[in-house]
Amino acid sequence: MIEIDESWEAPHAIENSKRVYVRTGNAANPYDLANVDLIIELIKRRAEPSSRYEQLIALARNRAIHAHIGIAPLYTRRALCTNEDVWAFLDVPQYRGARYFPQQTLRRVSDGVASFNREQEYSQISAFGLLFTKRLMEAQHQEGRPEVIPVRETFHPLLKLLHCANAFYTHVGYRGNLQVDVAPDNVRAQRMPFLEDPYGFHDLGDYQCFEDRVSVSERSSAELLQQDAHGIVQNVLRQLCWSFWQSPQEFPAAALHRNIERVIVQMGV
Repeated sequence: MIEIDESWEAPHAIENSKRVYVRTGNAANPYDLANVDLIIELIKRRAEPSSRYEQLIALARNRAIHAHIGIAPLYTRRALCTNEDVWAFLDVPQYRGARYFPQQTLRRVSDGVASFNREQEYSQISAFGLLFTKRLMEAQHQEGRPEVIPVRETFHPLLKLLHCANAFYTHVGYRGNLQVDVAPDNVRAQRMPFLEDPYGFHDLGDYQCFEDRVSVSERSSAELLQQDAHGIVQNVLRQLCWSFWQSPQEFPAAALHRNIERVIVQMGV
């Protein structure tokens, strides 16, 4: 017997996207051609989980004290687990010999568990599958140079949250699609050098942002997260760093990828 979970991304069209079939539960006639009303109903079913996702994100941001990072399933209609399951998951060391978030910072909240880590970082995992971190980005000062935001201020929490998401979705048995969102706030006029030797060939002005908020998003899946988390990191940071590249030269995607891969290898993640 093969058991297949109901899709929350229905309707799915086949035959050159011209026909939509639905299951009937009848052994003799296991599926039937969907009518227009049923197709509309299937589409409307997406609204509730999408709205819940936005509400959970907003709730998480309001609790936090400026890089926002969120990972969440698409179109989830019900909780993936209980709040107690979330607590039990976070109570076990799983990341580089430690817990994902310090145990003394964990607090029970209405939709799961949150980590209130003083003023530096706020994180949470929701029973609906949302993983969220808001981290204070600290500028780095060097004598005789303008202050800069190290790219690690976004890179490290993103990598940790992706690692945490992979472990959590495996723990609760979720295998569907995901959305990864990264959004640094208040970064207008800030410099974020992202190459290995940023001072060697470029002026720091080449790494300066001209937007208050940079928001990037990447669609993925729990399966891809397990197989190629490093690729997701590369894609997200390439989008993010684009807004911090003001040189007339071509965007250095290959050099950025090499730098990211070098750091990942050093971290041993």
